[in-house]
Amino acid sequence: MIEHIKESYQEINQNYTRLLDALSALRALSDIDIETTREAALLQKSLDILMEYQDMQHCTIFLTCNEGLLYAAGTDLCNLRGGEQQLKNPFATLRGKVLSTGHGMLSQVADTRQPQRSEHCSPSQIFDLNETSLTTQAGGFTLSVPIVSGSDLLGVLIAYYPKPQTAEDSEQMLLLFSNFLGQILANLRRTRFMEAEIDRRTHQLELALIEAQNLKRRFEELSSVDELTGLYNRRHFFPAAKAAMAHAIRRNESFSVLAIDLDLFKSINDRFGHAAGDTVLEVAASIFKEIIRESDLLARFGGEEFIIALPDTGLAGAKQMASRILGSLGGRKVDVDSQQIKVSATIGISVRDESETRNEQTLEQMIKESDQALYFGKEHGRNQANAFAEINCAL
Repeated sequence: MIEHIKESYQEINQNYTRLLDALSALRALSDIDIETTREAALLQKSLDILMEYQDMQHCTIFLTCNEGLLYAAGTDLCNLRGGEQQLKNPFATLRGKVLSTGHGMLSQVADTRQPQRSEHCSPSQIFDLNETSLTTQAGGFTLSVPIVSGSDLLGVLIAYYPKPQTAEDSEQMLLLFSNFLGQILANLRRTRFMEAEIDRRTHQLELALIEAQNLKRRFEELSSVDELTGLYNRRHFFPAAKAAMAHAIRRNESFSVLAIDLDLFKSINDRFGHAAGDTVLEVAASIFKEIIRESDLLARFGGEEFIIALPDTGLAGAKQMASRILGSLGGRKVDVDSQQIKVSATIGISVRDESETRNEQTLEQMIKESDQALYFGKEHGRNQANAFAEINCAL
């Protein structure tokens, strides 16, 4: 009676120990951080955990691939204890090799998705191949279980147990472990796929953002810059010049506007063609850019008309600027089809002097005054500069 009780106690204790080992193995497997672990490291860690908590001599994982089954990871007591060659994993020589599915135990597991067990198994039983470097297991048994996630077969887990009396319990435990491993492996692959997809989408968004910024910058340039001359256009000139004029009024500084019109430009187009006219406009624009100061605002106002806003510039400074422009234009001839085109301009000047008390004076009024002075110059011979304040009485 006492012996029976002892045997029952020992059996219960063994069952409890196996259950505790199984739960410990699953717990350790669940503790692997898939966020920072690569797939190869996950597989190796899972086998190390299996060896730690289960009474097996070696274990191996084969993963499915297009060509068959690939040896992905393996470990044995020789690796854990060192020096005991008889405990070495006999399948280690298959590392990195792809095994085509045939009729061996490995293929049966892959085909049926059911565990397979074999005692004293040989390489031909497992792989259906003739591999002389693999040795037949002496005693014990080999378990092969599928690694699945849902309906997908991810691989096969093979383990060799030296003690045949634990075969049935070991099969249940190994199947539970492989199922859990399959879910973790699938989650890892989904995580890595999502990370790669996020990286790819992020890269696409970054490229799209750069392209959008370039398009925005290009649109802004096109909307504020004259394409032919590269000067600002009137869309940009008005808000910028108004801000500069408001600044001058607040600081009680002078502010001037120069309206410039190229002389006889229509006749240049009619005689030499519009391409020649464009060349003349480009040359004139380059001359203006060379003469103005960094603080000045130059724009193409339309056609052959240009305009310059001169902050902190009174009548004397504006007339000096106009004189320099006329001199530079007069000293420059444009070569077109082996012919030289002489270019001149007429300039009208409007000035808000620092002593000006008319704070209500607007940019539009100054442009109108400069235009009137320009028209006066056109009527009196062209190629000259006139200030509205000086010819106002003659209008």
